[in-house]
Amino acid sequence: MARRHPLLLVARGPSGHNVQHLGFLAAHLAREQPEQPAVLCGAPEIRSRLGAEAHRVIEAAPSLRLVVRRDLRRGRLPIAAPGDVVARRLGLPDRLERLLGEVPGWSTSLDAHAYLGALRRLAAGVGARRCYLTHLDPRLTRLILTLPGRRPALGLSGFYLDPPAVHYAELDASPPTADEARRAGEADARFERLLGSPWVDRVFVVDEVFAARAPERYRRGDKVRFMPDPAPSPSPARPVTLPAEVAGREVTMLLFGALRPSKGVFTVLDALERLDAGVRARLGVLFAGLAVDSSAAMLRRRVAEVRRGGAALGWIERFLDEGELAWLVGRADVVLAPYRRVPMSSGVLHWAAALGRPILTQDYGILSHWTRRHGLGVTVDTRDPALLAREIERLVALGRAAIRSLADPEGQARFTAARSGGAMASAVVDGLLELDD
Repeated sequence: MARRHPLLLVARGPSGHNVQHLGFLAAHLAREQPEQPAVLCGAPEIRSRLGAEAHRVIEAAPSLRLVVRRDLRRGRLPIAAPGDVVARRLGLPDRLERLLGEVPGWSTSLDAHAYLGALRRLAAGVGARRCYLTHLDPRLTRLILTLPGRRPALGLSGFYLDPPAVHYAELDASPPTADEARRAGEADARFERLLGSPWVDRVFVVDEVFAARAPERYRRGDKVRFMPDPAPSPSPARPVTLPAEVAGREVTMLLFGALRPSKGVFTVLDALERLDAGVRARLGVLFAGLAVDSSAAMLRRRVAEVRRGGAALGWIERFLDEGELAWLVGRADVVLAPYRRVPMSSGVLHWAAALGRPILTQDYGILSHWTRRHGLGVTVDTRDPALLAREIERLVALGRAAIRSLADPEGQARFTAARSGGAMASAVVDGLLELDD
């Protein structure tokens, strides 16, 4: 049998779907493609955040290896191939560390060449021709578009979280505004250029409507592949000590994950200040996760202000593993995902559906479309904190039993069943391997 070239699977960040994707890919390769070698790369935090089961899978599979930045600094990089595992020393530039963590917003051609040059050297060291990146974010996309137009030895593929919202007018959601339509047109042009890059092999999206239309819309729309946005794997719930602010409240609402403005955290805080005093007395709101950008200091300041105003608002300000999230989501009455009209999916939706909890999210885009189509919860215009406050008051007035009936259990089950981790990993691996058929 001809030697198979390893796949290079790179986590672009140390948390969230970046970690989740690596775990699902490892499990799928070990179970369904045991002869296919792969090297999984990530920041040092990946080791502790992948989870015990993923580590067991990787350690038991002779064709899989996990490499983190610390290993690279020591100059050791295990290379896996069928029937043979060897170690080579690579002279990798320090800048590679940025590849395996958060990538700064480089804008010059020189930076782009250095960044992707380091990635190519890593791939050459492991003998990989195909690389999957867990996030083709706008910054990385801009870097790729600066590269020369000749076919490289390494083909790049990745998850594109927010494809152009050019099809949103036809979804079961509020229509785009003129400004949103303009931004979608600009994103459309950039996406066309990205697909035209010889560096790009595959672009995976979780929006099935967009994926179905891509071959007709774009000259190289054949590069677009649908990838189910995976629901979380069943994890034993692990209790978390709740902040005193939310303990014992009649109704609990949870907002979790990476806490940034686009997720609606400030809109929620503004809405809490507008609530009727009687509602505030019955409601507890819990934030769970880390503030991840320059707004962190402002978020802490606003949380303190809202607490002083009488709202029962708790914040578990740290990374939470899947067991802890399973416990928090399972005890919440409502899961909040009040994104500010962002054109993307969210794992929060999948967590809520998998654990039978209703979601409260934006009335825009694919999030609204899925929520209404599958009966996952309720939607609201998240641009206006007053409207969000009225919806929160309505839900609290319903009471716990009626709130939980807002989601359709059968619809939630169908939604999550079609979005397993195995289906996601199969789409990625099959999409990469067919390039060499």
